[in-house]
Amino acid sequence: MVMIRIHRLRLALRRPLETAIGSISERILWLAEVSDGPISGWGEAAPLPGFGGEAPEACELALERAAAGIEPTAATPCAVAAIDGARRDLAARVAARPLAGESGIVACNRLAQGDGEAIAFPESTVKLKSCGDPVADAARLRGLRARAPHLRLRLDANGAWDRGGAHAFARLAGNLVEYVEQPLPRDDLVGCAELRRAGLRVALDESIRSGDDLAHAVALSACDAVVLKPGWLGGWDATADLVRLARLANLDVVLSSALGSVVGRAHAAHLALALGLPGPHGLLTGHLLQRDVAAAIEDATSFAVHGPGIGLRVLP
Repeated sequence: MVMIRIHRLRLALRRPLETAIGSISERILWLAEVSDGPISGWGEAAPLPGFGGEAPEACELALERAAAGIEPTAATPCAVAAIDGARRDLAARVAARPLAGESGIVACNRLAQGDGEAIAFPESTVKLKSCGDPVADAARLRGLRARAPHLRLRLDANGAWDRGGAHAFARLAGNLVEYVEQPLPRDDLVGCAELRRAGLRVALDESIRSGDDLAHAVALSACDAVVLKPGWLGGWDATADLVRLARLANLDVVLSSALGSVVGRAHAAHLALALGLPGPHGLLTGHLLQRDVAAAIEDATSFAVHGPGIGLRVLP
């Protein structure tokens, strides 16, 4: 008999992660465990207030109802992703195959909390969080590039810049980054298009939560890339649909996690491999946590995908 259990977790970060819109010191999330006899599959729900996903209270209620036999709906995409992911993991474990259909290595960028951590990997792709001041960010990136000329840089503004500051960054350091992720507020796609015309490569994250969002961004020529978090979009199928649309528009696609556990990162890595997305993807955040729920094979540049299922022995 198939059973669903929900595990609520509190995962502390080793030190607070400073972003342009606030500090993150811990993650509260839920693991969905779908069991068929002795075999369990695992999925993750990791909403993050102020950043993405439904309200945590709504997510938890939807998961509790799922355990009682009532399916979550599109109004709670994190809960949908968790239940669907656990079922997919279980099916792949029963079939003794990787969730992605094959094993492989997924190229990733590393989220660095400081300049020292960034230059410790001088031949890799590193993602940094904006401090909220685009001019200060530009000075910081010029210093990093001087110390590590081959470092590939991505910067995430979390929608906190205004147009004037973003254009100043484009002039001062736009050529030093692969892209700036979400430089302007979610609804300012016109401003993002202006930044692109000024020579800044733009990736959208918070602006893309549906196919309609993506179509609107494409119509305005507002981005060069999209950063998709499967756990906030409703899981495998919803993300795959957006990937297909992005490819039709010749956009780069990066899959990312939500500072959750390795369960969510593993699901995203399997999806990246299954869809043939080259990356680098934003899935190397486990080093930020004091503890995780399983061990994965990952280093400064990649996440190993293997099976059965997502390939993890989960201990919540």
